[in-house]
Amino acid sequence: MDVSDQEDTDGFLTDDNDLEYDMSAEKRLIWKLMSVYDRIGRAGRPVLNSSSAITVQFGLGLKQMELNEKERILTLSMWTRYMWHDEYLNWKPEEYGGLVQVTLDPQSIWIPDIMLLNTADIDVPARSTMAVVRHNGTVAWFPHCIYHSACAVDVSNFPFDQQKCNLAFASWTRPSKEVDIVMSFPGGIDLTTFESEQRDSSAWDITNVTAKRRILPSENEYPNFAALTFELVFRRKVVFSTYLLTLPCVFLAFLTLVVFWLPPDRPDRTALAMSTFSSFMVLLLILVEAAPPTARTIPTLERLALFQLTLGYMSKMLIMPSVYKEVERRNVATQGVLLPRQSASNDNTNRYCFTRIEPSTVSLKDDETGDRQTLEGIRMEIERTRNAIERLESSFCVRESHQVEEVLWEWRSIAAVMDRFFFVLYVILITLSLALFFPRPKHDVDWADD
Repeated sequence: MDVSDQEDTDGFLTDDNDLEYDMSAEKRLIWKLMSVYDRIGRAGRPVLNSSSAITVQFGLGLKQMELNEKERILTLSMWTRYMWHDEYLNWKPEEYGGLVQVTLDPQSIWIPDIMLLNTADIDVPARSTMAVVRHNGTVAWFPHCIYHSACAVDVSNFPFDQQKCNLAFASWTRPSKEVDIVMSFPGGIDLTTFESEQRDSSAWDITNVTAKRRILPSENEYPNFAALTFELVFRRKVVFSTYLLTLPCVFLAFLTLVVFWLPPDRPDRTALAMSTFSSFMVLLLILVEAAPPTARTIPTLERLALFQLTLGYMSKMLIMPSVYKEVERRNVATQGVLLPRQSASNDNTNRYCFTRIEPSTVSLKDDETGDRQTLEGIRMEIERTRNAIERLESSFCVRESHQVEEVLWEWRSIAAVMDRFFFVLYVILITLSLALFFPRPKHDVDWADD
């Protein structure tokens, strides 16, 4: 059967009795529409007047979203909505059993070449979907696409950061005077599916969506292109970061304060300070692995960890005088070595306080003195002198011992005052660091269509 014999002067197929029995109304309509396109081809815009522009209504429906901070790529799973008017795809419904719409393969008809301008992929994967064509020539095509968009990532406020990514769509080859792009609905991006299905499982909350239509400037004689720009603003959900990253950092920060409440001469004070310092080092290594890498700024949580690590190091250094005092006190108790400020009298006091004076014996012969009473008197005088020296020596050593205890008490008092001072200072610094490093700005959801 020759198809050309069934065409009238307007290019439409005429009904034939054989076709009426062999095909349904829908089959005959599709055959007629495809025969027209087979004759005119898919190249070129489907307009009768080449000076006319095709208006394409464009919209997006978000299903899923994922941001790769390391690669700086935003991955979006979207329903892309196209709607335009094809002047070659029209018919009279009463001639085809009242059919007002049919579905056609988009690869068989003309489709707009609208693309993501700031794409990070060479090819955008799309799931094949049929195009719905109405009797007046309106074509609606809703393919499902995966877009990979380049996005400038700012993680300076991690884990309380918010990101802003732009999507720019335009015809790749057609200027605005040939293919004009407008938004199919206010806001530009439909978040109904995302809010209902992916909101709880997504790591991000979308706070603002802005859609704008603009004309891309051209150079020299090149025509202008119409483009639609979508701005997505979304912030990170802080549940994971709060419980697994932030709270350990806060707990370790306040654990540093316990160091200043322990007595200076206790060895577990040094052990606690060293343990806190080591814990901050381990936490910092975990944060380095968890935080997104960036070459411009240091994330907020890492800045806090570094600050707390510095405070922990300072607290460890501040207990060194107490350790030195403890060593000196033990040396005094065991070896008789006094504190440095008394070193000027160390030689004399050590000689008298820590050296036992053995009593000397005097050997006298009776035949040399001849007087026994005189000998006894001399011995008694020597004994009194020796006792007086021992009393003087004991009094001097007691006085020196009291001086040592007084100096040790002064050390304890100074250490206690320093501990209270640095405790208050650390409370202020930790509170300020938490207030400054963890700002929680308010985000108002605003749907705009300019």
